[in-house]
This record gives sequence, C-alpha cells and structure tokens, in this order.
Amino acid sequence: MTENNFYHADSGQPDFRPSFSHFALSLAIIVLSMPLLKVPHCSGSVPHAEPDTIIDLAGVWRFKLDRENVGIKEKWYSHTLPDKIKLPGILQAQGYGDDISIRTPWVSTLHDPYWYLREEYKTYTNPAMVKVPFTSQPPKHYLGVAWYQRDISIPKSWAGKHVRLFLERARWQTTVWVDDQLIGTNNFLCTPHEFNLGELSPGKHTITIRVDNGMILPYRPDAHGVSDSLGGTWNGIVGRIELHAVPKVWIDHVQIETTFHTLDVYTTVLIASEEPKIANEAQLNLTVIDPNTKKIMGATSKNISIKGDQRFVPVVARIPITEKVTYWDEFHPVLYELVATVHSSAGTHSLRRKFGFREIKVEGRDILLNNRPIFLRGTHHGGDFPLTGYPPTDVAYWRKIFHICKKWGLNHVRFHSFCPPDAAFTAADELGIYLQIEPGMWNEFNPGSIMESHLYVETERILRTYGHHPSFIMFSASNEPKGRWRNVLPLWAEHFRILDPQRLYTPGTGFTEPDAPGPTELSDYIVVQRFGRNRVRGPGGWFGIDYTRSMTNVFQPVVVHELGQWCAYPSFDIIKKFTGYLRPSNYEIFRGSAQEAGLLPLAPKFQFASGKFQALCYKEDIEAVTRTVGLAGYQLLDLHDYLGQGTALVGVLDAFWDPRGYITPAEWREFCNPIVPLAWITNRIWTTTNTFFARLGVAHFGPIPVTNLVVKWSLSEFTANLPIASGEFFAWAIRLGKETNLCTIAIPLKNVHAPAKYIFKVQFFELVEPNHLSKAHPGKKRTLVSQNHWPIWVYPAEIDTNVPSNVFLTQDWNEAEKHLITGGRVIFVPPIHMLNWWCPPLDPVPIFWNRQMNPQWNRMLGLLCNKSHPALASFPTEEYYEWQWSELVSRCRAINIGQLKSLVTPIVVAIDDWNRNWRLAPIFEARVANGRLLVCSFDIINQLNNRPVARQLRKSLVTYAASRNFNPRSSVSVDELRSLWFNNFTMKLLRAQVIPPEAGLLMDGNPNTAWQARFLQTNLTNRQEVTYIEFRFPDKIPIDGLILLNCQNDRFRLGDIKDFVTELSEDGSTWQEVARGTLSSTFNPQTIRFPKTYHASHLRFKPLSMHVPGGIPTIAELSVISPLLLPSEPIEPQALRYRPTGYSSPDIDEAPPPWQ
Repeated sequence: MTENNFYHADSGQPDFRPSFSHFALSLAIIVLSMPLLKVPHCSGSVPHAEPDTIIDLAGVWRFKLDRENVGIKEKWYSHTLPDKIKLPGILQAQGYGDDISIRTPWVSTLHDPYWYLREEYKTYTNPAMVKVPFTSQPPKHYLGVAWYQRDISIPKSWAGKHVRLFLERARWQTTVWVDDQLIGTNNFLCTPHEFNLGELSPGKHTITIRVDNGMILPYRPDAHGVSDSLGGTWNGIVGRIELHAVPKVWIDHVQIETTFHTLDVYTTVLIASEEPKIANEAQLNLTVIDPNTKKIMGATSKNISIKGDQRFVPVVARIPITEKVTYWDEFHPVLYELVATVHSSAGTHSLRRKFGFREIKVEGRDILLNNRPIFLRGTHHGGDFPLTGYPPTDVAYWRKIFHICKKWGLNHVRFHSFCPPDAAFTAADELGIYLQIEPGMWNEFNPGSIMESHLYVETERILRTYGHHPSFIMFSASNEPKGRWRNVLPLWAEHFRILDPQRLYTPGTGFTEPDAPGPTELSDYIVVQRFGRNRVRGPGGWFGIDYTRSMTNVFQPVVVHELGQWCAYPSFDIIKKFTGYLRPSNYEIFRGSAQEAGLLPLAPKFQFASGKFQALCYKEDIEAVTRTVGLAGYQLLDLHDYLGQGTALVGVLDAFWDPRGYITPAEWREFCNPIVPLAWITNRIWTTTNTFFARLGVAHFGPIPVTNLVVKWSLSEFTANLPIASGEFFAWAIRLGKETNLCTIAIPLKNVHAPAKYIFKVQFFELVEPNHLSKAHPGKKRTLVSQNHWPIWVYPAEIDTNVPSNVFLTQDWNEAEKHLITGGRVIFVPPIHMLNWWCPPLDPVPIFWNRQMNPQWNRMLGLLCNKSHPALASFPTEEYYEWQWSELVSRCRAINIGQLKSLVTPIVVAIDDWNRNWRLAPIFEARVANGRLLVCSFDIINQLNNRPVARQLRKSLVTYAASRNFNPRSSVSVDELRSLWFNNFTMKLLRAQVIPPEAGLLMDGNPNTAWQARFLQTNLTNRQEVTYIEFRFPDKIPIDGLILLNCQNDRFRLGDIKDFVTELSEDGSTWQEVARGTLSSTFNPQTIRFPKTYHASHLRFKPLSMHVPGGIPTIAELSVISPLLLPSEPIEPQALRYRPTGYSSPDIDEAPPPWQ
C-alpha cells in the first residue's frame, strides 16, 4: 500500500481548486493523506494512553549498488544482498560510489563544467587525486539506485496491530518491499517517508528498500534540496528508522490553530481505522498542558462513531483555555502541549504536539506577530553540513546553530530551497527563531507541469508534518522562480493561505526579471532585491541614505532578498576543521594558489583586513535597510560562509559557524539587534570648514515600548578617545517601529584636530526606578539599552601640496628614469591607462558573491596598509580599508608587483581574489638605478581642490620622499619596471582599423568589455571555423608580438581560443605566417612573441580551435606590441574608470556603487 496525497480519485492529478473554507480544505487534505508518525507515551496530568511499540532499525543492513538499474527486473528484493552498510547513514561516506574525477556528473549549473581545462587547475586533475575548485567535494559521488535490506522479527505482542515503517529523511525516492510484497513508493524531499505495512504476522520478515538519488524530477540542479553545491546528492536514510505498532484505530494527524484574540485552541484531528467492516464507537480526548508545570490549561472530549467502511474520520474541536497563557515570540518562546487520545475497542492511542499561542498577520507594510510589529533580522541556510553530509536530525545541533544566530542579533533564518528536519523546527520553537521554509525548489514553473503538481504535494506534506511549530511563520514556494511562474505560484499562495492561515505565504524568494517582483496581489509579503530598477539593497542606500524612493507604491511588507554577499579572504586554518564528510578541496586549491604567488604568509593578515572591510559593508547594508520605513526585514547571504557555487566567503562566521575573528558579536549587535540607534550621516569625509550633521533615529522592535529613555551622543577623536563634543536628551517614550527623526546634531569642525579619524557615538540608556538601591544612592539608575557608532574623517581645508625641490613627482616614466639614473628621489604616479593588463582596477566595495561564479577583471577584497610606515605618517588609516579610501580607489588600478623578479615591500597592498592571488600594490618603494623611487597608482594629481583625501595622501607621500626616512630596502631594475607599463590605447594611437568593424571592443582599452566572433556563413555547423580578425594600419609599423586577454566575465569561458595562427602583410594581399601556437584557457593576459620585429601594415589573427567544444571566440583585448614610442596622454578620459559591464550569468543581480 502506498501513501496517498491530495489527488482527485478519478484523474490522479492534484486538486488546485481553492475553497471558501480553510477548515473544509484542511479536512480534505487530512482525510486523503496517510502519514505515519511515531506516537510518544503520554504522561503527567493527562489521561493515560498505551504507548506505541517501536522497533529501532538502526544498525548494519545488507546492501548493493544498482548501477544498471536492474534490481526490480531481477527481483533483488527476493535475494539476500551481498554487501554491508550502516543505517542511519549515507553510502558515499562509507566507501561506496565513484571516485571524484574530471568527468564527475555534478548536479549543478553554477560552476564552470570545464574547470579541468583551465591553466590554474591542471595541477589538480591527476586521476589519483582530483580536487575541484568550486565546492568542498564529497569522498565519493553517486547518482542512481542502491538497495538496503535487513531482517526483522515481529513480536507476538504485535498480533492484531497496525504496523508502520518510518524513515525520517531519505534521499530521494524510496520503494519498499516486505518479503516479496511491494508496499509502495515515496519521493518526498522534505518530510519523512512513511509506509503502512498493515498487520504483519509474528516472526521473521525481510524489509528491502530501494533508494534512487538520481534526478527523478526536473528540479533545477542548483536547488539545495538536490544540488551538489553543498553536498546534497547523498544516497541513504538518516535520522530515525523505525517500525511502529499502533492499535487499528489511531490518531493519524492533528492540525492546531490559535489566534491572538481568543484563547481557544482550534484543532482538526484525523482518526484512522483499519478495522474492516466493523463499526466502532470511540472517544477523543483533547488536553492542553503546560509541559513545564504539567498544569492542564484546557480540555475537551468528543464521542466518535466510526462506520465499518470508513478509513478516516475527521474531527473538528475547540478547546477552551481556562488559564492565562504566554504568547510565543522571539522574546518569550513559551510552548504548550496538545495531547490527543482516542479510546476504542481496538485500544488506546495518543499523539502529542507542542505548539505556541501566536498569530501572524500582515497590516499594511508591517508584519505583526501577536499584534506587535516585528522586524526580521535573518540569515540564509542552504542545507550545508560539512561534517555529516546530510541534515542532522538531533535537536542539539540545531540549538547550537540558532543560539549562534541569537548571539549575533538575528531572529530569523531563511532556508533556501531546502526544508530542514523536525529537529530544526523544535530548536527554533525553543529559542524563538522565525523560520521561512522553501520546499526544496529553485525552479521553472509552468501551468500543468509536473513541478507544479509536485510543489503542491511537497507543500501539503510540509504543512501537515511541521505546521504545528510556532517558529514556522513564513512559507515561500521557490527561490528566484523562472518560467511562467506568474500563472502558478500566486495561486499556490492563495490556495494554501486558505488551507492553513497559521503562516504567511509568498510565491517566491527573490526575482531576477527586469520587472521584479511581478504580480504581488496574492502575496502576504514580498522578498525582493529591487522593484524594477529601484533597489532595496546595496550601496545606493548607504551613508545616511535609504531605500525610501524604491518603496513608492509598495503597500505590502517587503523583506530584502539575500542582503550582503560581500566577500573576505579565506583563513586556511579552516582546512583542519574538515574532519567529516566533505573534503576541503576548494580551500586546498586556494591555498596552493596563494603559496605559488608567495602570499601564503600574508593570508592571516589578508583575512583580517578584508574581513574588516566586509564587516563595514554589512553594517552599511543592514543599517540602510533598518533605516527605511516600509522594509520589514532582511535575509542575509550570509552570516556564515557558503561552500559551493565557486565558494562564496561571504560570512563573518566560517562554514562551521565559528567566528572568523575580525568582528565580535557585541560589535555586530550594535547594528543588528531588536533596538538599534540610527544616524543619517550623508558624508564620511569632512574638512575643517564644514559643520558635521547627523540626524538621529531608532529602530525599536523589542517586546514593549521603551520609556524614560536618555539619548547620549558624542564625537571623539579616535586615537585619543576623548569627546570634542557631546550631549544628551530625553526621548521619554520610544514606540515600537522606526523613528526617523529623534533630533539633528550639528558640530562645527573649525577648530578640531585634522587630519584625524573621529567616532560619532550614540547610546540609549533607560532610567530605572531605584527600588533595589539603598537610600545612599538616590535617583534613577541608568541601564545601557543599546549603542552604535560611525567613523568619520576630518581633513584640513587647505594644505600645501607643493613638491619640495629634492623630490621629482611625475606621470611620465621616461622623465622618471632620467632622474633615477642621476640619483634623484622620484614619486611616480602612473596614468591609469599606462598600466599593463596585469594591473586590475580597484573597487569601493569588495567582491560580490565570488569570482568563480561571476568572474570579472576587478577583484578587490580590500587593502592591507602598513600604517606605521613613515610614508603614511600624515595620512590617518588603520591596517585595513575604511571609507576614506573610497575617494582614492574609485579611480585607481593596482600595480601587479608579482611580475617583478625582485621582491619589493609594498606600503599599501590591494588584496586580490583568492582564486587569482595577484600581488597588487597601489603604493610601493624601491631603489632603482642610482635613485629612490616611490610609486603610487592612486591619483594624487588631479582635481585636488575637491578631493581632500587625495590631497592629504599626496602631502604625506611627498613629505616622506623628501625626508631622511626615504630609504627603500629593495632594489628593482629599470627594465623590470618598464615591463609594468603598457599603453592601453596602443591600437587607437596607431590608428588601427579592425575587420569586422564591430570587433572594436577588443581594442577599446577596457578588458571589462569583449567582442564575440561571427561564424563563416559557408559553414554554420562547424564552430571550429570562424572568421579571422584583421587589423589595418595607415602605415607600416614595427611589431614584436601580440597581447591577448580572454573575456573576463564568463565563468564557462566558452570564448577561450586554443590554437591560433597570426599573419602579417605589407600590402594586404601577400601574407606571411609569423606565429602559430596554443593559448591557455585563463583569465590572465597572454603574450604572443614573434621571432623578430616585423614591419607591416596589416595583421590577421585567426582562431583555429577552441578549448570548449562549440565555443565561440571571444576576446576582451587584443593589441600589438610595438617598440614605437607612443604618447602617454589619454585619448579617451571617459574610458579610464574601467567600469564592469556585468556578468554573463543572469543569476547575479549586483548593482555597481553609485559613486563608481
């Protein structure tokens, strides 16, 4: 007998028709479903009930892989399986499955499937020890069928009982036989697999379970319920594996509803009967108890008549509550217990359900819990379990995770395309964590599709299995749905809202279409990152701004989707934590890259400095959302690191939920807490002619309004920690919600010390009546409620930027060389377009998500500054990037000193992406020839009148270069330094014309753009043959070779050319081959050197083959190398900012900073 679901009896299709009565629908789904649940013993001050008899099936099972899927045909259930395996457990962890190889069929689309072709990963493709870079890999991989088998002994006491098989979590499709009899099949991802075995005769029987973890339904491979991105393709059975014996009249299910306006508990109880053709009179007793005191809070009973042909009898009952109760929320996670007991001639059976009194609803743009507005401070959980590989089913594990969330100020967890086991709900109930559940899907949905049908099936199972948990307050159908979802998912939300109004429903979490979020009329709340082009996350709302303009004409609660995603450099100490299922292959590759680049000793400092920068961005993100009236919360991506999709090191905690060490929970809670002081400070850079302004506000989502509040503020110099201005005022009562205008602070900066960093601090104190104080301490005591702070920088309004006579500051390298040869002191500021393509631009924000999944040329993670170096003596800075640097990095490319044979010690390091690990230095020094050189790629020359930060950095560097302290320890040759410079506009300065004309992007000087080839019209089916690229120059020019840069923003690297040939001509008709070879599949620049210097007016570059079969040649930049001396002045100033052009992946929805 297989388990039934909410299907029409005649069609076998799910019934999507909404009803006017949610109770009627509840009865329909309950009557037509047959879940099998363990029923614990009832105790305390409630009626005694006969306990279920349970046989625990954990232990060693017989086992066999079915690679060819022949087990059913060959009737393996009738044979003794030969191998052994432990259950609960998964086969990949016990040595079964396939070794990881370059051909492993990963269930994922958000990685580079041709990673093994890339130059940087070839070391890791040895068949004996393959390591993949895009995730932490399992020990084995297996997609397909496996069989599990064991013998059982049914005791004589089970005679006349109904027997049920309970598999707490299996993956994916299970089919069960008892002896040779087929029992049924189950393919739920999110809930237990349960089978009615009927009455089994006492004695020996054999249970055989076939488990298929292949892609049995068309889920998107990136959905966490099915994906390899976090190791989710395990095959096995975990959690409780049990046989239950119950009387033939038993309680199958209980649905519980509570409201805020009445203390009554409304229940729908499903009584099941397996007494064929025997009428039965039964009594149902319902009791609500306080599980701590065992006090009865309310009770009722009903007599039930069960006809002989009835399999299920639904009973609707109201339980009046006669005692005072505490409503459940994050501050008071108080639970009660419903005990349902049925007495019949078949015996007595009980079922217990813990629940909380609570009511969740929407009012305007607010989410109300028990009539009180809540603000969701959430994080993402995708079902990552590096130690076990599967979801832990013990409550202790989930208590630990949710305790950590609470410690970091969070009250909410969003499970991304994943539904956790019951233990997670139980822990969230106990700790007061609000959960959003998703039924394992990140999908395309179309009307009438199998995924629409299965969505309803999974949803019904989730609601009836976990719906009694008070923490389960939100339900989303899918992450970022695709297809014709607008015709499917809003109806899903409407249908289940009527069926089960105990939670809020939304059609999807995040939307990537241009008109996101689409129709919202049937949504209780919206989870979105933007409305059309108007964003509700990211830098557009930072620095005292907010997203109010984006909320125009929005009248529902909005929760911000996947807030953050800012990366920090890895700590390689995490590698030793991988002591369980997943292997740290990705981290080992990152470590190998750092070691090869000579950066491994700096890795701890890189992690700390980049982490400080990351934390600053999270603070701005969170405060911007918290400031915005109408936003009901946020879901971070993520509080902890994400192991898949290329590895996104976006957490302030690592993948094991341990702190990464650069921000404490107390510091984080300043801006992520029930009560957060807010400040609208629209500028972080000030001068001594300015008056500092700050408008103060508060987000208060505590349990009750705060009275007798004192607001204290101060502005202090950071190093002295002494206030230069301070004050306080009474705010007497702070209501629940957001107050955007407590007061405005104005502080003249005319006489303050500059340059200096200052801290603006706001503290909230509550005045407490001194009842507990002695008479010797009259007055009211102050209790700190919350505090927050913001750094600002004050610079002199005027400063002498003249260069002393003993220092030569220039942007012309030829002039710099002359002064160095004669023993001069030189500050060289290379023009931004004169750096070679190994020198990437810097960004005012860190990497978003990661640069494997969304590659770009720009890959900065922050700065590492030698703040004690005398070159920075007059430039206030910490060891890491803070907001004063944003004025400088927005027009800067860092110099790749890894190209130098000599080691130089940088003064400021730009921290590069851990996938690339270039040694980047915006400021470094060296002895060159007979002189001393200080190189600064920050612009300290242009528009200094309105750039106080650049002005101050110039002053500091010039002062140092003129002093006795300017004594570089390392030496570099002139020739080495020359190799760093390359005019990005070489082709335009040479007046090159390109054929075809649309290929101009490959010589525009900007690697963030790219040109894609066209096919020859004569052979559209053969993508190996593509048209050549031809350059024509007005005159013959000397050419030494070519520099080529592959497309920088395509993770699949489909455009990477493998074999090529280059030809030159003096007249455009007679051609000479000058180079033929093989290029690497890499994002790095590649140089094609000719055997000698040729003079030609025409050049052809012809791709012959591609690294990826079927790829289309795509080139970011292609330029000749010519010994001609070209002018260094830029010819296109507007192109000098090298702005990113976006990503090839539609799954990345990142907005560039508005100041970039």
